[in-house]
Amino acid sequence: FDRFDTDGDGHITRSELRAALEFLGFRMNQDCGDQIFNHLALRAKADDAAAEEVLTPKVFQFMLKRMRLAELFTPTAGVFKWDEREAVSSCSITAVDYDAEHCRVSEPLTEGEDGVNFFFGCRKPFPATTRGFTGPVDQPPVRWVHVNAMKGLDRLTFLRLAVKYGVHPLAVDDVLDSRTSTKVDRYGNDYVVCLDILCVVNRDTGSAEPPRVRIHRSHVTIFLIGPPKRDTLMTIHQERGDKSSWLQMWACGSDEESSAESGDLWKGMLSDLKRGRGGTGVGAERRMPPMRMREERADFLLYEV
Repeated sequence: FDRFDTDGDGHITRSELRAALEFLGFRMNQDCGDQIFNHLALRAKADDAAAEEVLTPKVFQFMLKRMRLAELFTPTAGVFKWDEREAVSSCSITAVDYDAEHCRVSEPLTEGEDGVNFFFGCRKPFPATTRGFTGPVDQPPVRWVHVNAMKGLDRLTFLRLAVKYGVHPLAVDDVLDSRTSTKVDRYGNDYVVCLDILCVVNRDTGSAEPPRVRIHRSHVTIFLIGPPKRDTLMTIHQERGDKSSWLQMWACGSDEESSAESGDLWKGMLSDLKRGRGGTGVGAERRMPPMRMREERADFLLYEV
């Protein structure tokens, strides 16, 4: 923003916006630039009736995010180029919005109307509760976005998520490289946790002798996004080969049977979130931990992972 705010007044004018769009690789004539500016100025007016015809840093950032997302949804029209042969159809996204009283699960498509609504839209608030919940009413629901990339990461899908949630470029490189060791990074107000997941794989060999211990290794990158409200957690679960690792002699390979072991972790968390309030009576104590998950923000969900 400071680069394009040439007069240093903290706002982007019409001429400064045209120069910024050209610098960023968006080729358009003056009329298109004016239409974008007028649309954003109206948005600023809707937020503040006294706003002048200039763009604030917040509105400018909103514009850039939307335009970069639009470019990623039209990979043959902009500066960004994408070969459809690189797509990984098995890479799926699950989005879970929840609070103490509600849980909404969806699997947005990366293409089509559902995918566009997910990437360009905002999470919908839940209806007002009448069940006695006393938590803050002005907080948006927590969102957990899980990407199952055990059969390969679809890079275009991940880049769209990175733009939507403002993931730091160094963290993007770590996910795409898929060789990052266990670590915790902080980029501004966002946290990134990289962890290996080791699961003992049970295989019935039919032999009387105990089977040899086999371990499946995968990797998860966790993004805690959205301070100070801590309202978004994104997890990227990827296969992690063991050919250059000390685990190789115990490795079980990367077939579907072994990868299912580590996938059970996410199924269990999703089941807990769906259960929600335990209430009273038989089995209530067993259901209390999931209730606490629903009452807390995304940082507690990170702790649960």
